[in-house]
Amino acid sequence: MEKEKELGFHNPQKDPLEKAADSQLQREELREDIKNIQEGKEEDKKEAQKNPPKTESKAKKIVIKSVIGLALLVVIVGVFLLVRDYSSSTNPDVLTYTTGFSFVKVQNYWVTRITIDDVNYDIPFRYNPYEVENITTEGNLIDYANAYKRYKYSYLTLDDWDEGGEGYLTMSVNEISKIFADVLGNKVIAACTSENKTGSCYNYNFTTKNCENTDEPVVYIKIDEETKLIGEGSCITVQGNGEDLIRATDKLFYTWFGVMDYELTEEPDLSVTEQIEKENITEE
Repeated sequence: MEKEKELGFHNPQKDPLEKAADSQLQREELREDIKNIQEGKEEDKKEAQKNPPKTESKAKKIVIKSVIGLALLVVIVGVFLLVRDYSSSTNPDVLTYTTGFSFVKVQNYWVTRITIDDVNYDIPFRYNPYEVENITTEGNLIDYANAYKRYKYSYLTLDDWDEGGEGYLTMSVNEISKIFADVLGNKVIAACTSENKTGSCYNYNFTTKNCENTDEPVVYIKIDEETKLIGEGSCITVQGNGEDLIRATDKLFYTWFGVMDYELTEEPDLSVTEQIEKENITEE
């Protein structure tokens, strides 16, 4: 089956994030050692010119130069080993995923850099890509991406906005809303899946949007014991329960931003893709 790496939101930047502060300090100290050795060597030259030794043998000069050269070599090798160790995957606070994206652990979040339209965004996720690999993706997410490009907004729909889910439902909603607003630059509109509205759906008169009643882009957050992503036309279902709902939410964005690959289990509507391309050409 064909693999889809990214959905056209951007060309992902795969450069590593900036080095940790403690490693930077160590490198600066090593650079200072090199500088001091070099300055000391220059001072020795100046002193030798002022007071040339009368009995210094040629062999002694060779020994001094060899010692200085060896010291410089030790420092340079130290710098190389420091950089190599920092880049190693054994560092528990830094990892590089198989697609080249680097992550740094900051408190309880894994932060990676995403580049969209030449703008860098450092985005925090609760789980790194390795921790969400076992979440399956059904259908395809391309049709949703095309609908999103066309409408420049997305509905965020729930069965019940008052359903607690131990706070995980709220966390999923907040993550999706924030990334849409701060990174993708488009709004999300609250909606409910059913006409039979109760609670907040009734009190706030939320519109009814689900995976069957519209061609507009819809993200459906569903509390379910089975954790997975489902792409159905212009609708994506993010489902799970408890922490698994957050893992599914993270996997959704990893897939969108090209951090993770996924296998298509349903072919996208190519006619829609072609129409979107024509619209973009017309706009230009």
